[in-house]
Amino acid sequence: MLIAEPPSPPTNITVLNITSRSVTLRWTRSFNGNSPIKWYRLVYRNYEMGNGMRGETKEEIVEGDKNHTHLQSLQPVTLYRLTLSAQNEIGSSEDSESISVTTLEEGKKHLSSDQLLHECLSEFAYVYIYSV
Repeated sequence: MLIAEPPSPPTNITVLNITSRSVTLRWTRSFNGNSPIKWYRLVYRNYEMGNGMRGETKEEIVEGDKNHTHLQSLQPVTLYRLTLSAQNEIGSSEDSESISVTTLEEGKKHLSSDQLLHECLSEFAYVYIYSV
């Protein structure tokens, strides 16, 4: 007999693509608590560059059989902090570890995951300051 419980939070949240107004994410599903995942809840908040002021918190619900999403209608050159949780019949997981993503300047080409690694390494100190 299996005992159902709330799921574990998703792990390995990965940025697949960034543009000035969108971000594509993928994650690894974790233990489902012996109950199918009904949905994932992605919570994100923007931070104004330069002064660190917090903006509006938004959320997106992703179907439980998916492990990716495409956030749209974001602001250019804006830092976003994101967390993800999973929901099954029993309850909700804890939030995942947060990740920080900065959208590109308007008109700049998108960045793939390979290009992101190069950008992250070259701007590590800048991102580190804003991921507090």
